[in-house]
Amino acid sequence: MDYDAGGNNQVAWWRAQVPRTKHWPVPDGKDPGDAFKAGIDLRAWVTAGCPSGWLISPSLLGVHPEPAPVKN
Repeated sequence: MDYDAGGNNQVAWWRAQVPRTKHWPVPDGKDPGDAFKAGIDLRAWVTAGCPSGWLISPSLLGVHPEPAPVKN
């Protein structure tokens, strides 16, 4: 949700629906698009909000292993 009056008004609703919800506003701007335009590393912002011990698949981080060479 946006980090503005409308988005902030929805925090209580989300917490009631999903009690373990964490309010994690972007560090700059009102939404991730604004933060990206401001130069914020969105991947670092998202991972900083994740519980410690969570493992994030490398494929979700944009890390892809090199394919094995094709043997003829």
